[in-house]
Amino acid sequence: MRNLVLIIVLFIGISSCKKNKIVESTSKFMIIHAAPNAPSIEFLLDDKPLLLQPLVYTSNTFYRDVLSGVRNLKVIVSGSTKIDTNLTFEEGAVRSFVFYDKPLDFKMQIVTDSLAGSDAGNCRVRFFQMVPDATSLDLLNTIDGSTIATNTALGTTNGWVTIPAGIYNWELQNSSNQNPIYTDWRPDTLLPGKNYSIISNGFQNTFTNDTIGVWPINHEDFILP
Repeated sequence: MRNLVLIIVLFIGISSCKKNKIVESTSKFMIIHAAPNAPSIEFLLDDKPLLLQPLVYTSNTFYRDVLSGVRNLKVIVSGSTKIDTNLTFEEGAVRSFVFYDKPLDFKMQIVTDSLAGSDAGNCRVRFFQMVPDATSLDLLNTIDGSTIATNTALGTTNGWVTIPAGIYNWELQNSSNQNPIYTDWRPDTLLPGKNYSIISNGFQNTFTNDTIGVWPINHEDFILP
């Protein structure tokens, strides 16, 4: 009888552990609005609002934790559902959902993020080409003439690369002829051990608030304590 009681207690304990693991299994994600001339965006996860306020252009959310599994994501722009899809949120995954292109060609790119530290004195960066009226672009640092990324097409990234931490002044060049289409006049300081997404944004052929620029995101700044 005593052995039977022990078996029952062990079974309950194992079942409880499995249940807790399911409850605590989460995925982490950030949303980035890089679609020029697009209104603020609303998001529904399993038909429940993700944000208190719509997300405005050239802004991003903090990382959010979501229970792992298949979840439905709806993306609403000006009252119209632009994206309605089921996504799998894997346990422990850390990703960014990047929205880009003109309103009529509105798109989503899902990328895997890195929050791991880099070697002493270095940081990690990746470049996104999100200028709708530009072709493939290169990203350079005019301070030392170094090239960070080359031949990056619209809606794509060159992937993570390790570079020295320090001051960077960004320049965008057409990959086909190396002609500059934008040179920043406000340098950015990249800190050691951090991970940055460097996003080219706006239009090169307009002079509105959506004029071409470069927008760096320090991912560690958006991890909730």
